[in-house]
This record gives sequence, C-alpha cells and structure tokens, in this order.
Amino acid sequence: MQNIANADDILPILKSKRNALVSGSAGTGKTTFASSFAETIPYSILAATTGVAALNLGGETVHRLLGLGITSRPEEANKIISHWEKIKKSKASWDVLRWQTIKNLKTLIIDEASMLRKDQFELIDIVLSNIKDSPLPFGGIQIVLISDFFQLGPVVTTSDLFMYPDLKDPYCFQSNLWEKANFESFNLTTNYRQGEGQFLSALEKIRVGDITSEIEDMLNSRVGADLKIPMNPVKLYPHKVDVSKENMECLKKLNGTKYVSEAEFEGKKYDTDILKKECPAESSLYFCVGAQVMMINNDKERKWVNGTLGIIRCCDPLQIELSTNNIVSVDLHTWERCVPYLDKATGEIKRQCTGKMRQYPFSLAWSSSIHRSQGLTLDYIETDLSKCFSPGQAYTALSRVKALSGLKLLGWNKQSIFADERVKKFYGI
Repeated sequence: MQNIANADDILPILKSKRNALVSGSAGTGKTTFASSFAETIPYSILAATTGVAALNLGGETVHRLLGLGITSRPEEANKIISHWEKIKKSKASWDVLRWQTIKNLKTLIIDEASMLRKDQFELIDIVLSNIKDSPLPFGGIQIVLISDFFQLGPVVTTSDLFMYPDLKDPYCFQSNLWEKANFESFNLTTNYRQGEGQFLSALEKIRVGDITSEIEDMLNSRVGADLKIPMNPVKLYPHKVDVSKENMECLKKLNGTKYVSEAEFEGKKYDTDILKKECPAESSLYFCVGAQVMMINNDKERKWVNGTLGIIRCCDPLQIELSTNNIVSVDLHTWERCVPYLDKATGEIKRQCTGKMRQYPFSLAWSSSIHRSQGLTLDYIETDLSKCFSPGQAYTALSRVKALSGLKLLGWNKQSIFADERVKKFYGI
C-alpha cells in the first residue's frame, strides 16, 4: 500500500492501464478523484456497487452494467454469459449499442468497492473475459477500484455462509484473482473534511480500531454533550427502519400545515423505477415550516453542499435557513439516470440520459442511517456507538462530522469500535 498525498500523482500510473485500488480515509476525496479520472480516460465507464453512489456519480451499478442482477457466484456465470450471447446476436438497436459499448470498454472504475464481495468480483472477471474473448484477467480491461475497506464491508448473511463457506473470507482482495490481476494499492492521505488536529488524529486511530486512553477520554467527553446549536444534530442509526420512524414522528410534532411534494418523472417505467428506488430524494416528500432538513445535492451556485443542514422557514415559496445562517430559496432539482453508450461518430463511450426525476433537493434530517450517510459531510451528528455491530460502522459514523464540536454521543463501548483484522493485514497494519 503506497501512501500518496496528492491524488494527481497516481494519474500517470493509472494511465499506464495497470489495475489499481485507490483507497484512503473518509474525507480524502476518493469519489471526486474517481469522477475526474473517468473524464480523462478514453473508453472508460464509471460504476459503483450501490445505487445511490452510482446515481451520484452519474453512472450505473456494476451489477446492472454487466447484467449480473442478483447473481453473485462464479458457478452461476453461464446464466449471465448466455444473456450476453443473446445480446450479441440481437438486431435490436439497444442491444447492439450495449454490446458494442462493453466490447470497446478499456477501463472500468468501481466506486464503493469495499462492498464488492469476493464472489461478485470473480464473476465480473468471468463475464468480462467472455465478452472480450480474452484469457487475461477481466478480459484485459483495466479495473480501478475506489474504496476504503475500513468502512462498510461486503454483506454476508448467515444463510450465505451456510451455502458458501468460502465467504468467511468475503473481501475482493482475498480472492486469488487479486494477485493474478496484479492490483496495485494506493492510499490517499490528505483529508479535506476534518482538516488537521486532534480529532483527525483520533479518527485515524479509530479507523484501525486503536482505542487509546486519550481517545477514550475524547469519546467520553462527547457523551451527552450540549452542542449549543439552533437545530438538532442528525441522529445516525445502524438500521434504516429506525430512520423513517424517527423523521415522521418529529414531523408530526410540529404545528402548522403539512405539505407533500410528489416527484415528477420522465422516461420509461424501467428507468423511473430505478430512480424511485435509488435517488436520495423521496418520491413523496413531506415537510412543513420548522422541519429540519438535509440538502442532498451540491448547489450549482455553491449555496450549499450535499449534507448541509437547515430549517424550513417558509413553504410557499420554499425557503430554508441553512446551518450557515443563510436563508436560501430552493427550487426543484433534476436527477438523471444515465447509461453508457458507444458514440459511433467519435468512437468514445459517453453517457445517455434515459430517465429524469424532479424533486426538492432535501430530505427530512432529524435522523439518517449510517449506510446512507456514507460519503456525506455533516455539521452535527448524534449517535449511539454501542449499537454498532459490524467492523468499520462506528468509524463510518464518526467520520461524517466535520469537527469534534459537532459530535454528540448517547453511548459507546470498546467492543463496538473495531476494525476487521483481515483489512488491517491487507493495509499492512
């Protein structure tokens, strides 16, 4: 694992078409790097392991891109390969374009790769090698993974382990394919979220599960902390079922007229259904004056960023007082579902919009799930770390907040803050 302070220093290496992992702590700009890198590389496609991450990138999930669906096991690859053989022989314009797009693909960039399970990783190799008709790993396509394996990892259920004992080692870097494909690993070290100081230093130790007496004192000092802020901190829950319940209960407690904004959709049902499922905005958005909200996009005029908190001060027209103390007018925002396609005129892989969703760019924000908050920068959070149950979950929650002064803990214990030993070994720790 090579430490890199400036992400631009990795570009010459990646442009040599070597397979690579670009890693780094939360806040080191991994996703921003992925987007900028994709724009500079011909015949590249930017994908992600989750729908929300893919939509934010303007790309697709890697599963949908390659037609994997819910299939994950290499022994099930024949189903996917047969599907692609049908696409290859099809005369339908969409199938022809899809086949040509993947056939001409040279670089595949996958964000949030920590959640890419070992068997899914191997299945991608089989499918791409078949499409490219090449014995090389991934059919000779360059694979660039973007991720921090110390954050949320692959989902492996008890049922998965019963059926497939090999998933006791679930990470993609534990696959024999990792060495066969000669992946090089780079670790970004410049943090753009927390800056320098005691809190950033503590986060780096928490990331690897090193809970020193100083960190214990720091965490204890945040239990029940009075943040002295004009709004409530965002409560981060390990389970998303708690989030919706909390937000709706808080909304009902407010006096005044309740409003609902129904999203507007354009496109075929297949595309709009994907947007309904994966867009960070709600299809039916409930709100009222006094509601605490979180902005879920980056404003073009830089009035707010994804994760900025605010309070609705007026509903008609819609005005929100942000945590910056600025009162801003908010209009509908358009999210687009884009798919890659080969432009025959230029020979380049471009993106085509196949569906649109228009909705206000905020969500109720008395609470959020730890999973949903991954990638966000929040002003204030409240969480109970003692309820975290998987490696990296506590670190993912803590690293959302800009500064220690914005953190309120309801509780914590050493047993809930831990890193996976296999990940530590991979990073050489």
